[in-house]
Amino acid sequence: MGIVILSTITFLLVSFNRSPSQLLRKAGLTLAEDNSVFDNIIGYFIEKGIYDPIEIDEYLVEFGQSPMFSVA
Repeated sequence: MGIVILSTITFLLVSFNRSPSQLLRKAGLTLAEDNSVFDNIIGYFIEKGIYDPIEIDEYLVEFGQSPMFSVA
């Protein structure tokens, strides 16, 4: 369920170009800092302001994670 919620939050960030920290806080979520490869990848892209779904998916798949925006 966490991945679905995080996918939705990231989709909203991409679609509406909202402040990541504000949107995550309002949803009651945070990204894990050290445990999750998925969260680290998503956190990196959010911090860098990179919201290209294709690029995000490519990195997720490259690191053995499920894509968020497409089917691998």
